[in-house]
Amino acid sequence: MSHGGVSGIEVLVGDDLNVLKVPLNYAEGVTEEMITILSERFALDRKQLTAILQGLFTFYKESDATLIEINPLIRESESGRLICASSKISIDDAASKRQGQMFSLRDKSQEMTVELEAEKHGLVYVQLEGNIGCLVNGAGLAMATNDAVAEYGGRCANFLDRGGQATKETMVKAFELILSDIRVNTVLVNIYGGKFSQHVRLIAESGLILFAEDDFGSAVKKAIQLARPSRPSPGAILSKATDSSRSSRFTKTSASQQFMTAYPCSRSTPSTISNLNIGPDTKVIYQGFTGKAATLNALATMAYGTQIMGGVSPSIHSFGPHPNPSLSHLPVFPTLRTAISSFPSKPHATAVLVPALQAASAILDAIEAETPLIVSVAEHVPLHDMFRVQAALRS
Repeated sequence: MSHGGVSGIEVLVGDDLNVLKVPLNYAEGVTEEMITILSERFALDRKQLTAILQGLFTFYKESDATLIEINPLIRESESGRLICASSKISIDDAASKRQGQMFSLRDKSQEMTVELEAEKHGLVYVQLEGNIGCLVNGAGLAMATNDAVAEYGGRCANFLDRGGQATKETMVKAFELILSDIRVNTVLVNIYGGKFSQHVRLIAESGLILFAEDDFGSAVKKAIQLARPSRPSPGAILSKATDSSRSSRFTKTSASQQFMTAYPCSRSTPSTISNLNIGPDTKVIYQGFTGKAATLNALATMAYGTQIMGGVSPSIHSFGPHPNPSLSHLPVFPTLRTAISSFPSKPHATAVLVPALQAASAILDAIEAETPLIVSVAEHVPLHDMFRVQAALRS
């Protein structure tokens, strides 16, 4: 950026003429070519610029930063010395456990009360500018839901991810947080997963008054319609829950009535997924196999006919059976390499069910073992961990 005194984001959005965008390869870091481009464009001392950029990139990686902005970068007229006069830094919340010193500097007085309250209950809440509240399980689905609302002409009041471990208490707290925003007159709940009846029960026990319908697009459109300022009695709550066999949409109306219905859906799970080469004969290895999440997932997928060959658990030091009686016929190995070499045929896929901070290492192990398909279901994996995975995949 060729001038200071304004937000870097504002310039990036509104003035391409004053912005030079230089791509940065995470694996390569700061290159000589990058330094040449920047030093020539802005007439900066190459040696000083190199030290600044390399220092920034090192800090960017080591601190799990998602943004580092120097604005303004000042050059003294007499000495030519470059001075970082002001800066802005954002650190990945998902890396808070390994960036304890950095997060100890956190000033919560500068943060929104509602977002801090959500954090206490294991919820991720970010306030936006619309009037449609959103409650979704899973960050990816939450982003897709917000995009869908925008696509149909609505505006979300928040991004809220309640994750995969919802309870009656966290569901109620999520609604309390959303409805504490006086702008909200409609809440869209989009819950996706196999435990449809559990999701319906959780919402029903929250004390809300609900309706049900079966189409996501229609649910979004209805939410937008209910959120219009011209609506005579605001306060509708709309939700959609889906699994492989049925889905529902819920709407709050008046406090004197309560309705809940679920309509069968004609969709069925395909026997094969051609573009991923997945079918009834696909053989799977589990990483993190003896953990709670992997054990429950394996039991559920076996009921659907998944062919599980065995699994890996770094906590064990030698080959042995799975400790769960229902899975004791399946072997557990200390490393993925050992597991793969022990089978007569190579697995087609690996399912990675490990804690978020261990997910990247497990995925990298699977890449090194040349596993054809890697499926990771960890939530809130630090961004820089996935940069390492991306670099490995590209190489």
